[in-house]
Amino acid sequence: MAEAGAAAVFPVKAEEERVCVKVPFNDNYEEYEKGLSRNARSNLHKAYSKVRRNELDMSLKVIQGPFTDKALLSEAMKIYTKRESERKNRRMDFIPYIKHRYFSALVWAMKNMASHYTFCFFLNNRLVAFMTGFATNYNEIVFPYVAIDSKYGSYAPGKLMIGESIKYLQEHTLIRGLDLSRGDERYKLEMGGVRHYNYRFEIQL
Repeated sequence: MAEAGAAAVFPVKAEEERVCVKVPFNDNYEEYEKGLSRNARSNLHKAYSKVRRNELDMSLKVIQGPFTDKALLSEAMKIYTKRESERKNRRMDFIPYIKHRYFSALVWAMKNMASHYTFCFFLNNRLVAFMTGFATNYNEIVFPYVAIDSKYGSYAPGKLMIGESIKYLQEHTLIRGLDLSRGDERYKLEMGGVRHYNYRFEIQL
């Protein structure tokens, strides 16, 4: 903001700083995985092994462009609302779900924008994790919504979703980065995530 000269014209105040995490990757999944820490690789392999050991069907659904599946969208918003309630240590309320499902600008964008991507991760045909975002001009996707169903947390669905999504993007697109937005949860960092920061500024006109 200072370099653009805005501060010289209007008072500018930094309102908020938020830590975010971005996962960069190259064209080869094996190379990407080798770049993870030894402990992270071990944990990821254990997650895949646990799914196989319990004979669960694992699948990834990728939605690109307008999100038209209303039932799946509702399931995703239930998971997101539940996760937000858990983060804030409060019981899940119906009102926040209605707000996210029917009155969110992000949901409107999911249903209308061609740059939209949603990755849905299923275990035995049940949605257990998802991330929704929008492609940028920098060969990456920024995800304002990332959530997992804590009921299936022991299967590390966040890690598995990221791994399977990277495989999909390497095979089908030129996208080579997942910006998982705010929050530096451990699973994001273990999957090769690097911290960066978003800032909110107030310009007094």
